[in-house]
Amino acid sequence: MAPTPAEVRQWKRDAQRAVRLATNALRGAKLQWENASSAGLDAANSLANNILTTRYLPNMEWGVLSGMDGLQLQCEWKLRNRHQADMDALAESLESLEGAMGKVTEANQTLSKLLEGPPWQSTIPVFISLSMSRICEILASAEDMYIKEYEVRNAVVEGLRGILNEMESGEASTCRKPFKPQESGQPVLRDELQVLLAAWMCGLHFELEEAESSLGMLINETHAV
Repeated sequence: MAPTPAEVRQWKRDAQRAVRLATNALRGAKLQWENASSAGLDAANSLANNILTTRYLPNMEWGVLSGMDGLQLQCEWKLRNRHQADMDALAESLESLEGAMGKVTEANQTLSKLLEGPPWQSTIPVFISLSMSRICEILASAEDMYIKEYEVRNAVVEGLRGILNEMESGEASTCRKPFKPQESGQPVLRDELQVLLAAWMCGLHFELEEAESSLGMLINETHAV
């Protein structure tokens, strides 16, 4: 049965409010994601540099500083303290990324509930041109992108934490003996760190242009009325 004009007007009011809230959530999530990604990359770079310095410190030539007793041990102690500080900063960034992802998921779930009504509610334009089904497709695509990229970032953090745990336990071969490039065909520590940093930096699943395009479509639509 076709809806009455009053039913359409009431549904549109409710749907428009929900879409505006979802658009604001998507805008906030994008900004939060970008800030957390930048902070996390800074922490990851700092951690990687500190790990490499700690790893190779025993083999370094100290030159004019070689006669200073306890200097190497003091440097190692401070570097290991920096390890924990950097890991804490990374964990904080990851938590913020998860929060951004959660905003997109919540917005998508809220709008998806509006598709549970009569078929006409999913096909008529909510504002000017985009139907609710199309808007939900945009949100679902954005959610999928955030979820996949979060999984990558989480894996990077776990990889860095694993390297630290091996160093601290003394079980890693890279911590027990002098550095030998590509020993036994295995990637050296520097390569492992570079791969992890590249994975965080490149955004394997998070396409900034796609995120901006999706947000732009929703903003243009909500501002049209």
